[in-house]
Amino acid sequence: MKLGCHVIQPTAAALAWAAHAPCVCALDDTTALKVAQPDALRVFRRWFPYQDIHADPASLAHQIVDALGGYRHPRLYVQVFVGISKETIAPHLLLLSRLVPLLHEAGVKVAGPSQYSGDYDQATWDACRAAGWAGLDLCVVQGYWASKGPTIWNALRYRQFWRPGDPPVFIGECGRDRVRDGDHGEYIGSPGWKAQGISGVDYVTELLAFDRELAADPYVWGAAVFSAGTK
Repeated sequence: MKLGCHVIQPTAAALAWAAHAPCVCALDDTTALKVAQPDALRVFRRWFPYQDIHADPASLAHQIVDALGGYRHPRLYVQVFVGISKETIAPHLLLLSRLVPLLHEAGVKVAGPSQYSGDYDQATWDACRAAGWAGLDLCVVQGYWASKGPTIWNALRYRQFWRPGDPPVFIGECGRDRVRDGDHGEYIGSPGWKAQGISGVDYVTELLAFDRELAADPYVWGAAVFSAGTK
């Protein structure tokens, strides 16, 4: 099993899931990370209301480390910004190249660049390689799907580009969403599984099928279902 949870708020239900998941991504609060299994992959996401790719790296590092509140774990990684587009990958990599060393100095590993599902391509992947992945320890992408299920264009898109030597992959967000999986690249689907008219049982069946796909890729360390801890 590689599927875990993306925790928005540490509700009782979210913490119950986190306590048994192979990977946990948590937003701004480390509670879900602290209850995770000892060998579970932990990814901490600091929420920034405005993702300024020209921000001061020292200030960002300070905010991320402060948000951790002293929490550390051998399998802990932190994210910086989330949902990076093709158009902003170059300045984002430049920011990361300055920010990642500061976070390493603080004793935390870093995951990124967290590119949009269906958006990244060979050019952006090559840019990451050319930049030495900006020192990142874990490659993060998003992986959503709609009625066509996980396709090579979205949820499994990383398979087109990952090669030995690249960092391991973590799918920071996954599940049902609106994606470009129409016959001519049109958007299909709606945000969230409930809005797409399927039952909870059907959605769980899809998630388990996605997990079986991930099992074929040993370089994928986990995938966080978006999302737990919502109201």
